[in-house]
Amino acid sequence: MQLKFKVPNTALFDPVKAKALFSKDINIYLDKSLMTIQSNIKVEAPVFEGQLRNSIHTERDNLIGRVISGVDYAVVLNEGRKPGATPPPSSSLIGWIRRSAKGRSWFAKMQSSYPKITLQSAAYILARSIGKKGFKNDFWDRGIDKSVRQVKLNGEKLLKIITEGLVK
Repeated sequence: MQLKFKVPNTALFDPVKAKALFSKDINIYLDKSLMTIQSNIKVEAPVFEGQLRNSIHTERDNLIGRVISGVDYAVVLNEGRKPGATPPPSSSLIGWIRRSAKGRSWFAKMQSSYPKITLQSAAYILARSIGKKGFKNDFWDRGIDKSVRQVKLNGEKLLKIITEGLVK
């Protein structure tokens, strides 16, 4: 999963000259924008052991920037599961129930209704429910949506720098 965006050649003269004159400013803009997007996606990412959040990072290739995740399950957590899909393994949910506030709260509610329920049984019920009902997340898109305003402001500052550079 990755986001790609390109900084267009906005100068009114030869793009090669513009790149040479403003490459430092463009790189600052791109770095600030990528860091804004990365940090907002990290804030929105669900946290279990922190592997997903810690895997979200930026990559640069000249004027192309990407925010990517290095874990395989990022796509599933972002896009969710459709109702009727194969449920996740219940063993993978035991740790979530133990470690996350939502998981502990959910298990406490289960125990109040079924005092003899075990953690393994509760994880099985949760896995079956996820398989039956599915779930939705879209944390990546929420992070990007939170970033749009700041990235636009950064772009406006860059355009002002370039415009002032053209006038000189």
